[in-house]
Amino acid sequence: MERDEYRKQFELEEIHWWFAGRREILRATLHGLGGLPAEAVILDAGCGTGLNLKISQDLGKTFGFDFEEEALRYCQKRGLKRLVRADVQRMPYKSGSFDLVFILDILSHRTIVSDLDALRDAYRVLKRGGILLVSESAFNFLLSRHDRAFHIRQRYTCKGMKRKLTEAGFDVIKTTYFNFFLFVPVLLFRFWDKLWQGDDVPVSHLNRVNSGVNCLLFQVFKAEAPLLRSIRFPFGSSLLCVARKK
Repeated sequence: MERDEYRKQFELEEIHWWFAGRREILRATLHGLGGLPAEAVILDAGCGTGLNLKISQDLGKTFGFDFEEEALRYCQKRGLKRLVRADVQRMPYKSGSFDLVFILDILSHRTIVSDLDALRDAYRVLKRGGILLVSESAFNFLLSRHDRAFHIRQRYTCKGMKRKLTEAGFDVIKTTYFNFFLFVPVLLFRFWDKLWQGDDVPVSHLNRVNSGVNCLLFQVFKAEAPLLRSIRFPFGSSLLCVARKK
């Protein structure tokens, strides 16, 4: 992503409604799987500025990597260890090393030559029966200058992601969209922004939000978390896939 976006993400990731809401959804999804081994070994592949990796320390022993040195510098500011600079398509770990792998909004990045190779390597580094959690941006018609700022090459559909996971060797447990309740406002905002501002200049929508508005958006977004344990949303601005190594 653009250099300044790392700074904004580092400063806002703990409080911003979208990041906080996604954490609730990931937490509920993991809980619905019935838990992890007592001493789980966890990998955040493409860990960004490191907040998800830091929170995951409560679940087990964590490892993280990112291709961008700027991201790793922010991870170090959080006091994180066991970090390396690496490519998600060629993970520097032994086969069968991890119980859980996160790939959160990484496969769509323009530096990824083959998202299928990345998924195959995630399969390789997982232990037998290990779990992969993938989240990604959904629907190419939502592409905007925000995506350009985050160096997003494309957005996905659940059907397309499920096909890739299956081709990589995984048993797909669940695919669903999320940010369902706020999808229409997101859609209208993206179209308005594209008409008014265009999409040539890479500037993200990640900014500090009024505390009251931020709290309201978080509560709406967070409400999806318990529902996703038992249902699949038919659309949303993002998608979530859960897969298991055979």
